[in-house]
Amino acid sequence: MTLPFGNSGDSGKKYVCFCCGVQFSEYEEFKTHILDSHEEGREFVRCPLDHCRAPVRDVKLHIKTKHPRVNPSLFAGQARAIVWHDFSQKGKKTRKPRFKQGKYESTKTGRTLTYRSGLEEKLYKILDEHDGVMSFYSEPFQIDYIHQGQAHKYTPDIIVNFMDGAKQIWEVKPSNQTDLEKNQDKWRAAREACRIRGWTFEVFTEQRINKLAQEVRRQQIDE
Repeated sequence: MTLPFGNSGDSGKKYVCFCCGVQFSEYEEFKTHILDSHEEGREFVRCPLDHCRAPVRDVKLHIKTKHPRVNPSLFAGQARAIVWHDFSQKGKKTRKPRFKQGKYESTKTGRTLTYRSGLEEKLYKILDEHDGVMSFYSEPFQIDYIHQGQAHKYTPDIIVNFMDGAKQIWEVKPSNQTDLEKNQDKWRAAREACRIRGWTFEVFTEQRINKLAQEVRRQQIDE
């Protein structure tokens, strides 16, 4: 049973979605709503304990509160949601994402590209300088995928056209988000879609982007 935010209802416990403010009278409904309606990694993260797996905003705080006998430092990966809403007072407050967003003017293609993180912006600059890249474009198309039995749409970050005729689809993600189940489902579908077309699919973390930057610098030294 969902309750509109601000509805006092009965005096029983209410579970308020920390992503959008909708209230629930049952925890399982609250949990299912977050998993089905919001984006893992950006709006919530999952408790790493197998017997819990609750959607939370801050893993360390959750473990300290709900699993006090567990040492939170034992777990690697993304510890907090990127976007943080606050519905505890009148009016919604939203903490700005830690990642940069904006527009990038490509010198190679002459196009304006959208970037949704500092990593994407950095990669655009590298691609503009890479001798082996003919052109590249952001958010090229959508791919259908299944996550937890539900159909979803996924838009990869970049399509790269190489001088030798090869095409690759690239996804840009911080290394601490690569193990998320939803991302793995997206990328499995993307690899199959690329395989059918004779393309390849690649995930670029900050480490791989840094290696590509070193490759471009070596190209410039050799010129």
